[in-house]
Amino acid sequence: MAALFEEEFDASTLASGGHPFYVRKIDRRRHWRGDETMSVDDRVKTAATQVFPSDGKISVFLVANAYDLIRVAIGLNSVGPSLNEKLELLCITPDDLKHACLQLEQSPGDTKCLHANSLHYDILDDRDAIDCLVRLLISRDHKDRRLTKGKMKLAVEVAIKTGCHAIDSSACSCQCET
Repeated sequence: MAALFEEEFDASTLASGGHPFYVRKIDRRRHWRGDETMSVDDRVKTAATQVFPSDGKISVFLVANAYDLIRVAIGLNSVGPSLNEKLELLCITPDDLKHACLQLEQSPGDTKCLHANSLHYDILDDRDAIDCLVRLLISRDHKDRRLTKGKMKLAVEVAIKTGCHAIDSSACSCQCET
């Protein structure tokens, strides 16, 4: 199971820049991708408001390996309707954030996975810098990545076997605890 887990959730397949990187959950793929009729400026505007809404802080999770990725995925789905739901994730490298002059602040996450919560950061919202980041990500051809329902079912199986708090908040031992 461990080898399958590492293979199915190889984080390097998500980001072309390697590890580590931050992931941002996207509600709808079209929020990031727009459509083929949109100009770059329209796509930047749409993505900046839909993927990075202006509410002061923008939630991201640091991913360094497959273990982090699976825990973040379980954590993100733990606050939704189903642990098996597909996820759309946008990867952002530390270099991307540095180039856009965006600041990060580690903060407690609000998922049910303790490990995912330990990887939670907020991007401090600066609309001009967010627009710069979105333009940069588009120019670098950053694509959103999908974790399918099938992959999420595998993630849930692994989380059950490790007694993850996202699966059972009464679990007395959890490998998620860091």
